[in-house]
Parts: sequence; structure tokens; C-alpha cells
Amino acid sequence: MNIGKRDLAWSYLARFLTIGANVILLPLIMRFLSGDELGLWYVFASISQIVNLFDFGFNATISRHMTYAWSGASKLEKVYMAQSCGKEKNTRLMSEIIYTCRIVYALISVFAILIMMTAGTLYINGVVEGGLTKQIFLSWAIYAVAVFLNLFYGYWTSLLQGIGAVAERNKMGVFSKFFQIIIAAGLLSMGMGLAGFVIAYALSGISLRIMGRYFFKRKVDGLHIDSNVSPSRVKECFSAVWESAWRNGIVMLAEYFTTQVNTLICAYFIDLESVSVYGVVTQITSTIASVSTAYFNAYQPQYSSACLQRNVDLQKKLTCVSDLVYKIIFGSGMLAFLILGLPILHVIRPGMKIGIPFSLLMGLFYYLYTQQSLFVSMIASSNRILCCRSYIITAAFSFFITIILVKEFGLGIWGLVIGQVAANLAYNNWKWPVFVLRETGIRYKDIYTTGAEGIKNALKQEFS
Repeated sequence: MNIGKRDLAWSYLARFLTIGANVILLPLIMRFLSGDELGLWYVFASISQIVNLFDFGFNATISRHMTYAWSGASKLEKVYMAQSCGKEKNTRLMSEIIYTCRIVYALISVFAILIMMTAGTLYINGVVEGGLTKQIFLSWAIYAVAVFLNLFYGYWTSLLQGIGAVAERNKMGVFSKFFQIIIAAGLLSMGMGLAGFVIAYALSGISLRIMGRYFFKRKVDGLHIDSNVSPSRVKECFSAVWESAWRNGIVMLAEYFTTQVNTLICAYFIDLESVSVYGVVTQITSTIASVSTAYFNAYQPQYSSACLQRNVDLQKKLTCVSDLVYKIIFGSGMLAFLILGLPILHVIRPGMKIGIPFSLLMGLFYYLYTQQSLFVSMIASSNRILCCRSYIITAAFSFFITIILVKEFGLGIWGLVIGQVAANLAYNNWKWPVFVLRETGIRYKDIYTTGAEGIKNALKQEFS
């Protein structure tokens, strides 16, 4: 599987345009939403993250298995990778994966909206001072429907990633984000508040899924994709996918408790105004982290294909270049945020207390955590999910130490981040990078030498 310059260019373009979109959206919501509404938006987002856990690892697993089928694997294996690899795309296996996706995601999305409209509604009613108003409930109901549709049609992006359609997948993100900006700007300026922003989010998600289906159909045009798959083949496909998916699901659940659940803790033990501060800094640093992993995300299908074909040299090269690119972009992004971003935020919202020390601490957490996740993804590319136990223990430790720091010691949002950093530094932050480097025979200095050489060669090819 080849990932070209066009795919990589669109990957970076999508990430940078997403930052640009967020730069526009953030001032909009900070300007037109009250402190409580802004905090409530981040609560909505955190609850939807819980609901997205019902995906339970199918997204990443389906993408990985689609890569195997696209690369010619004859059969999906429950543990580790396929043992045989042909030269032609396995359209029979692709058909089985697509058909299984539709069934799985239909069940997941129905279950998700039921949970959101029951347990989610009760939680929001508890954190909103004065209880749930009609306007807040309407906003929540629209948001729940948007999450339902995103889950129901969410497999299209996984399938595109799996077949290496990186450019198409990133085009979707760019177009849908700008669609959201235009609608949000219009509705917020009309005074619709939180409901307007939620409607913009919903329509953006719908457009994303429509484009996903269109791009996938165009990409596989000419291949025989069978729409009728026997129940026995679906059962066999689901069995193979589930073996990895449930482990991915456990990791996702643990990741949520390590990161996103802190917003809910903040809303429950502190106040919605503090949620807005914590949410803004989290959004900015996590966006920087997301851009920093763009290189590996673009080449992940190729990395999975290299694992399938036992191409160790290509694995080494992609590992070194991906990590070095990550380090460079994350460091540059944080520096830009501290020098330019913070002063701009203070101009937009003078009363919001966001300082350099807190931003640095949040940056440290996301740097180490995202780097750890990068190496975990490399391991998962060979259909191995080895970090389940350590992620569960870390999530539990992070949750309890955060509660203690916030409730007993009164450290506020500082306690949220200190708990996260302490829990992950104990094991996961260093364990999985070291594991990958040892398994592939990479010395730490190779990240800089081999990585720099890879970047240099890529730039030579680009400008030659």
C-alpha cells in the first residue's frame, strides 16, 4: 500500500485548517455563549465521548482489518495478523467487513441515543443550576440526535482509512469543519446561543457522513463489492473483528477515564466557569497534539501493511520519522500557543484566568500521553492490543487521585491535571515507547538520525 505526497499534504492541510477552524469557532463561542453555556457545551462533548465508547474499539479494528483485506490477506485472524498475503485485493473479505459494519453500528447507535436521553439527561439536570430548562433540553436533544447519526454512519471514515484513502478522508474533515463555521457564525449572530452552536455541529456531522459514503463508493468503483453476505460469513467476520475490538474498547474506556472524565469531575465538584477554563486549554493542547500525529495517521495504513508483509525496515523508518515529526510539531505548537495564543485569549475574554504555568502542565500531559498513544497505535497495527491491563490500572489510579486532589486538597483544575500526569508517568508514558523501540531494534538516538534523514529525503523529493 502506497501513501503519496497528495495524501500527506491533505493530512497536514486538514490538521492545520482544523486549527484555523477552531481558532474561528473558539472566539465565536467565547463571544456569544455565557460562561455557563460554554461550560455546558464542554459537558455535552464529554458525555458524547462516553457514548462514543459504545463503539468499543470497532472503529480502529475495522480500519485495520480493511487494510489487511485491501493488501490481499486471505483471512482475518482473531489474534495477530493474517498469515498469508496475496497481491490482489480480497473483495470477498472487504464485502464481509462492510456488511458486518452496518449491522454493528446500527445496534451501537440505537443503544447510544437511549443512554444519552435517559442517563445523560439526568446528569445534565443535576449539574445545571435551577434544573433543565426547555432551551437546554432542546439543545441536548439535537446534540443527542447528531451523535446518533455520527455513530450510525461512522464506519465510512474507518473504511476510507483502511483502504489508504487518506486524502479523501481528510477532505471530508476540511469541508465539514468549514460548513460548521458558516452555520455556527450565522446562528450565533442571530442570538440562538447554545442551540445554534449545537445545530451547526449536527449539520456538520451529517455532511461528513454523506461525503464519506460518496468518497468510498468512488474509491472502490470497479471492484466487486457484494451487498449480500451470508449470516455465517458475517458471524465469522464479527468473531475475528471482536477479538481485537473488545481489547480496543477497554483501552478507549480507560483513555476516557484518564482524560475526558475530568471535565465531568470539574462540573460536579467545582463549577461550570472552571469547566470552561479547563475545556479551552484542553481543546487547544489536544488540537496541537492531534496535528502533531498527522504524519503517522497518514501513513498508518502503510504501517499496518508493512506489519502484514513483515517489512521491518519500513516499520523502523516510519517509527523514527513519525516520532521525530511529532516532537518537532508539538514543541513548535506549544511555543506558538504560549507566545501568541494566550495573549489573544485574554483579549477575547479578559476575565478568563488562563496562565502560562497551567498551560505548560497541560502541555506536558498531552505531550507524554499522545506520544504514548502513538506507539500503542504502532503495536496495534500488528493486531496486538497489549496495554489493556496497564491502561485500566492507570485510569483507576488517575480517577481516584484526581478526586482526592480536587475534593480533599482543593486544588481545583490544577488537581485534575496533576492527577493525570502522575498516573501516566508511573508506567504507560515510558513503557510502550520503550517496547516498540526494543522490538524493532531502534536505539533512541536513531529517532533523531534516521528520522532526520527520512524528513530530509522527503523534502528533497518534494522540491527536486
